[in-house]
Amino acid sequence: ISPMVILSREGDRVKVNRGKQAGLSVGQAFKVWTEERPKKDSVTGEMGEGDPKTLGKIEITEIFPKSSYGRVLEDKGIVTQAKLELLK
Repeated sequence: ISPMVILSREGDRVKVNRGKQAGLSVGQAFKVWTEERPKKDSVTGEMGEGDPKTLGKIEITEIFPKSSYGRVLEDKGIVTQAKLELLK
């Protein structure tokens, strides 16, 4: 299953790759985040996992069967392909 992500952004409006079929509803709020680039371990030389970086928050405002639109509530650099996590 692919992650829930921001497909596009125009001003404070974002399009999301999930909709009614995935159980989304108007008013739901999501944390927007991305993984920072993995860093090389200086001791082992292996690549580690990237750390999560919060980019902001959105609220769903319009629902369609397979996509949704939302408005930006908090913006710390929200970009397309950033991942979404439902806020409790």
